[in-house]
Amino acid sequence: MEASKRSNDASRILAKVETKFNEESADTKRIKSNLKNNMKRIASAYTDAKSLSMNLIDVSFSSDAEHIDTENIPETSVADTARRGRRFFFWP
Repeated sequence: MEASKRSNDASRILAKVETKFNEESADTKRIKSNLKNNMKRIASAYTDAKSLSMNLIDVSFSSDAEHIDTENIPETSVADTARRGRRFFFWP
């Protein structure tokens, strides 16, 4: 009788342990999957940033950079700047 009772208790405990193990195993698989996906996103973002940086460096130091003709840029007087400031900032 006592042996039967202990066997039933052990079976219940084993079932609880198996259930908990399966739950934790599913959580572990989910965490692993999320981590893998996030690492892919990080690697992709890093590659994009690196590519953009390299392109900007290439453009910055390119000998084909366009030349801006400063002779055609009109100069503004202090009065013109003050008029624009009054218009944009509503000075009295």
